[in-house]
Amino acid sequence: MNQMRIIVPAAYLLMYVVCFTSYSKIYKFKVFLTGHLFLAIGLFYYYLNFQAYPNPTAWYALPFLKNLPFLTSLRILVGFTSFNIVIITLSPLSLRYRLTRFIALFMFFSELVLCTIVLFNISKIGPGNVLIYGSGYMAAIYFINLGALVLSIIVAKDENSFGGIIASFSVANILIAHGINSMDFVYIKSMFTLMPSLVLAATLYYWFSCMHHRVAYDPLLKIYNREYAHAIISGTSRVTLGRPFTVAMIDIDRFKKINDTYGHQVGDEILVGTAQCIKATAMPTGITCRYGGEEIIVFLCGTGEADALAICEKIRRKVREVRYQFDDGRELAVSVSIGLAECDDPEIPLERVVKAADEAVYVAKDTGRNKVVAGKVTKRNSDQSRKTYLFMRVPGRDRRNPEKDA
Repeated sequence: MNQMRIIVPAAYLLMYVVCFTSYSKIYKFKVFLTGHLFLAIGLFYYYLNFQAYPNPTAWYALPFLKNLPFLTSLRILVGFTSFNIVIITLSPLSLRYRLTRFIALFMFFSELVLCTIVLFNISKIGPGNVLIYGSGYMAAIYFINLGALVLSIIVAKDENSFGGIIASFSVANILIAHGINSMDFVYIKSMFTLMPSLVLAATLYYWFSCMHHRVAYDPLLKIYNREYAHAIISGTSRVTLGRPFTVAMIDIDRFKKINDTYGHQVGDEILVGTAQCIKATAMPTGITCRYGGEEIIVFLCGTGEADALAICEKIRRKVREVRYQFDDGRELAVSVSIGLAECDDPEIPLERVVKAADEAVYVAKDTGRNKVVAGKVTKRNSDQSRKTYLFMRVPGRDRRNPEKDA
């Protein structure tokens, strides 16, 4: 018991420190708010479980708690946790720092005050309230937490897996409510002790997920960036392209003229719209990355040339159908030139496939633009020796002729 007096507050404080520190790295209001709200619940649980109920005559024990069973107080805490999860789900992902700090602190102190007020009022109601003491309690907990779970799928679907984290909070909260209903004190206390560990692990996972997102994603176009494309090409990423696969290079036609005529703001809008259109059309087999200024590369995993031509033709049509509106009522449409190259031979290096697709783009541009051209990758005698060199590099060997020193 004495050890738990130290472990429980330490766990909640460590959780809070990690959530607080993460803001300066990933600038996510949701995580910052999560730390504050769960710290309020943790401190109130510590006060009830280790201070007020064990020492009801102490000066710091709220007098009305004598009329309130311990399990009822825990029911109220679980209810507040349910509403906290809904608040976190519906809160914006990012806010200005001053507003972030003000709202989080306001919610933290408001939580402590509201918990006290609700406990005081419940102590006067008695056992007749079905929402606190009867079957209606579990129904309400299920409704709120499952509602938060559904909301997390809808609202937080593009927030780097934060929706899944909120879902885990909801499930854990439902499990605590079941423990309270079955009056299993050991289980209840274990779950309240494990909750900050769950929040801590989820925050760290989300932190690393955001950092990976920054490294691998283009912040403007919201697709993978050039570094990630090169990781796929060099074989250092986890992506498995399969056999056969196709590489498509896509270039926006006359993009420099668009920038010069309409300005870079319009150019950025067209880049974003085109990239998102390509990404949506290429899924689920296509991995879309920014390759250059207005050039986008798509790796079509497990896709042969015939299917890749159909996908690329669909991309070309979809991009052409998009209309960009100006304030004066004018509309602008753009087109793309696409070059693709298929590979079904594991000995051919991916760099050559990309080069063949890039050359096909130039053919498309030279022959009228707004079209799809398929390039060809031919196998060379040096492919096998080059592959052997890349995977079994030996110091002192010649790169172009590994057998030279044999």
